[in-house]
Amino acid sequence: MLRRAWKGSVLFSLGSHSSCGVAILLRAGILGETGRVSFDSRGRVVACDVIGPEHGFRLCNIYAPNEASRRKSFFENLYPYISGRLPVVLCGDFNCVPDLAQDKLQTTLHTPSRVDIAELNLLCITYRLEDVWRNIHPSRREFTWRRETTGQASRLDRFYTPIGVSANLCEIVPCVLSDHCGVRLELRPSGPPKVGPGRWKLNIQLLQDRIFKEELRGRYLGWRTLKEGFNSTADWWEMVKSNVKDLAIEHSKRKNREHNDEFTALCKKLQGNPSDAEVVVKLKALLDKKSEGARIRCRMSFLDQQERPSKKMFAEERKNAEDRHIDAVETPEGDYIRPTANQGRLCGLL
Repeated sequence: MLRRAWKGSVLFSLGSHSSCGVAILLRAGILGETGRVSFDSRGRVVACDVIGPEHGFRLCNIYAPNEASRRKSFFENLYPYISGRLPVVLCGDFNCVPDLAQDKLQTTLHTPSRVDIAELNLLCITYRLEDVWRNIHPSRREFTWRRETTGQASRLDRFYTPIGVSANLCEIVPCVLSDHCGVRLELRPSGPPKVGPGRWKLNIQLLQDRIFKEELRGRYLGWRTLKEGFNSTADWWEMVKSNVKDLAIEHSKRKNREHNDEFTALCKKLQGNPSDAEVVVKLKALLDKKSEGARIRCRMSFLDQQERPSKKMFAEERKNAEDRHIDAVETPEGDYIRPTANQGRLCGLL
């Protein structure tokens, strides 16, 4: 019935006749095509790639369990549904709140378990997500769910978007037919994604860094546990590659900060004692390392520019192909054999 009434795409994960069930409704013509679709069998997760002419994102709608221990397990197993190359927009009923003081009206004396929130925070750190409503309204107290008989209220329904993505608005909208309110989000287009020159290359010196290797080893063990949740090994491997790249960039920035701090400290020492030979040697070694890095980046930039195809390159390749083309082969008897006429004899002559 919903598919007949809605003019657009309808994606859903059905629950039982009395509980669960999530859906994504995409208005016809507002965006481009719908890519990879994922959903669970319990009516708690549905996700899809939404790809437009200039923008694309992975949209995931969830309905988290009521119990904290089950929520923790639910968030742990959410990674396969949102992993991929596109930025993630995560939304739904999380059945828990980030901040007990701001996002909930407390009616009990005991403090509930927070293991579920810790797992959700880890998920947000991994995918660099932030609570949009709280980011726009840092001190406001507003709730999306109420129980009038007990006076309980919580901000259970939220949107999480990539850090740095601008939103025109994010507001809580009352709904008289439910004990939950709606949440309305409008994202501001940021223009086509910026693409750097060439392809990203791993700095292989990181493979000698103890801190990087230890963290990579630990994270990889965690990624391996998620493998069964992906549709294919290829999808899982794309997630691993993306996370390795992010980790390498993070540690490259760390090492760069360390080198800059060391360079500044050595310069200060040399100013205080210009005749300190040990400082001069260390400073020279550091400058040599920086120079070598600059030379490598320069060479790679040059290669990237040379790799770009041009009209001249295509014309040269076309001419080379024409020069290599054989119209006919002369036999010892003075006859000419064309390639399509007698291929067996032609091969014997060649």
